[in-house]
Amino acid sequence: MSTATLEPLNQTISLPGCTLTPTSLELIGEPTDEDMAAIGLSLQRMEGCKAWWWGDFLIAQEKRRGEHYTRAYSELTGIDLQTLRRYKMVASFFKPLHRCNDLTWTHHLEAMLANTTSLDEGEKWLEKAREEKLPVPKLRAAIRWSKRNPALDDNSRPPEESYHEVLAFNRWSRKMLPKVGSFPKARARAILDDLKEADAFMEAVKQRAG
Repeated sequence: MSTATLEPLNQTISLPGCTLTPTSLELIGEPTDEDMAAIGLSLQRMEGCKAWWWGDFLIAQEKRRGEHYTRAYSELTGIDLQTLRRYKMVASFFKPLHRCNDLTWTHHLEAMLANTTSLDEGEKWLEKAREEKLPVPKLRAAIRWSKRNPALDDNSRPPEESYHEVLAFNRWSRKMLPKVGSFPKARARAILDDLKEADAFMEAVKQRAG
């Protein structure tokens, strides 16, 4: 990967009242309390925005250069590959016009996982979170409750730490299954490689279930 390819990630970011380097934030002069608060707010906003920035960047870069670039950036930056893929997935699902500035990226992730084929349902959950000022855990709980099988009583409900993720994976699998026949061999092999841990998990669960 050439340095020219990386140029969009290496542009200078500036904040008023300080100088940023790759390894430091250096204050300029004697900042006031208001200056420090403004810097802190800017850093907070950057942290909340980076998932969207990465997602939009990877979508654009892969349209230009191919799907392998997400893996390449994972190796370059040390950011987990699945994390980058989630950034890209959420950015692809919720285009800029459908994103809520007053909700976090994680709100959007949960709303997307409610139904990965329906933007309308995703927007419905975002609206609920915004109107009721739901933090992410409460939004996640509301989505889980709406999807719960009524036949399951409280003593037989699947564990919360896995139920949501299993539903999301099943929806993704149903969506992708009709497309498998059109996958290039390289993409099919990459997906198999990424699903090795999922395959091992399935085998372990089968053995446990008897």
